Amino acid sequence: DSAARSLGASSFELLYKIHLPLMKKGMFTAMIIVFVEVLKELPATLLLRPFNFDTLAVRAYQLASDERLGEAALPAITIVIVSLLPVILLSKSLSHKKSDLAAI
Repeated sequence: DSAARSLGASSFELLYKIHLPLMKKGMFTAMIIVFVEVLKELPATLLLRPFNFDTLAVRAYQLASDERLGEAALPAITIVIVSLLPVILLSKSLSHKKSDLAAI
């Protein structure tokens, strides 16, 4: 930070050219983890949801608790598939980091 400021960089340039590129991969990883956790979170969804608003997790829970397992399968498998795609993306991203480090 001090070197960039001594070369005349403003606070915005410092953030845009130095800090954001350093934080990009970590922020991407954090967003994927939060997305997956929020998607499959049921207790918080049951407590905080507005009336007459059902998420996939709530719908799957309601159908499974009514023992309508055939109907509960579609919302449940949708949660799994939608959660699996970002996890695969994250896994590939992390494996590329390991291979880059091994090359050094």
